[in-house]
Amino acid sequence: MELKIFIDRLKEGSIEKFSHEISPAVLSIEEENLSFPTPIKLQGEAYLAADHLIIKIQIHAKAKIPCSICNEPTEVDINIPNFYHTEPVEDISGSIFDYTEIVREDILLEIPQFCECNGKCPERETVKKYLKNSEKKEKASVSTPMHFPFAEL
Repeated sequence: MELKIFIDRLKEGSIEKFSHEISPAVLSIEEENLSFPTPIKLQGEAYLAADHLIIKIQIHAKAKIPCSICNEPTEVDINIPNFYHTEPVEDISGSIFDYTEIVREDILLEIPQFCECNGKCPERETVKKYLKNSEKKEKASVSTPMHFPFAEL
């Protein structure tokens, strides 16, 4: 399914509302550690403002990426409540605007770099001894005397 807006339908102040459920195959992602197990839901509207096409979209998707701790596949919700895109009408050839690539880019930008399964990975205790201990840092910084050079101005 291609995501297209026909500019001729938006003349005279019309607003085109849409609601799509698209296959993740539209995103053309061929990554080993990234997949989308469920359809992607789009809801929004398009309209003309002067000489620009304005598209407002709400995007909901689920991505499957590896957990940062145990490396097991983990589902992450991707919710983009207010995504806006503007396009000059003069740059749209044939009065048809395909916004598939824009949706693809926005979804990929929202994928987190790191995640943990279920919010807190059960394997975290195993790797805890290799992580820096922030409590020791806080205690060390509290005992260090502080000097504020501009406090008496």
